[in-house]
Amino acid sequence: NVPPLPCGGSWSADDDSIIFSPMFHESLMKVPARGGAGQRIIELDPNNGEYGHLWPDILPGDKGIIHTVWGGKSLTDYRTVVKWKDKEEPQELLSNSSFARYVPSGHIVFVREGSLQAVRFDAAHPAQAIRGEAKILVEDLGVTAFGSAQFAFSHDEGILVYVHGPTPFGLLEGDMVWVDPREPTATPLPDSRSYYDEWSQPRLSPDENWIVVTPAYETNLLLYKFGAGYSLPLTVMKGFQACAVWEPPLSGNHVAFYSLDADIPPVIYWCLRNNGDRPELIYKDPN
Repeated sequence: NVPPLPCGGSWSADDDSIIFSPMFHESLMKVPARGGAGQRIIELDPNNGEYGHLWPDILPGDKGIIHTVWGGKSLTDYRTVVKWKDKEEPQELLSNSSFARYVPSGHIVFVREGSLQAVRFDAAHPAQAIRGEAKILVEDLGVTAFGSAQFAFSHDEGILVYVHGPTPFGLLEGDMVWVDPREPTATPLPDSRSYYDEWSQPRLSPDENWIVVTPAYETNLLLYKFGAGYSLPLTVMKGFQACAVWEPPLSGNHVAFYSLDADIPPVIYWCLRNNGDRPELIYKDPN
């Protein structure tokens, strides 16, 4: 049995499309950010131990897509693969790993055995993209049961934000905090906990004015406003909304997200930050 849930997406600034994992046990798909027909970009190969493509991350310049492959043996059976834009077959990068993300320093960071690790990555030389040995950055990282983890990097400053300890279902307790690279301590965001006790998947807007979060035990996404200390609904919809991603800079005013309902397969919507009650359908499973 596999969990009936989608597993992440990545918004391409180069061709304004979204690469996403529609379900835990499916292959990656691509859909125009303005909506349209979805297309498979990689097929699963069970003979090669591929039973799900998860957590995609688009490389700069749209050179390729890093993603996690679920091997099907257990919920810890993962490896990291890249699908280069100009190559037909995916290339395995790292065994026993998941939730890999490219960072501008020329590394990919990834999860392995509960720790966050980093290794040099050279996208200009695909045959030898991995350079050197991986090094541990953080022990005892917040890792979920589905191959994802609770960390993020600032692409401007190279600052790491992460959560300690296991978070099997991705739920976090406590206040959100803001980490300024010029300050030695993290600053709790005012009243960020007054609207929800548990939350997951915080995503910072490109202009750093808003955070969209998935509150536990609620069905809709929330927006938290920096400086003002208040939250408001982003969506008002039937079903459960999750896995939000912001439109890349320079626009950054749209949010794309999954909508899950017990009666239908997951679908993808997008909406303007200030118009979440009027979402537009991007993708729906034609079956």
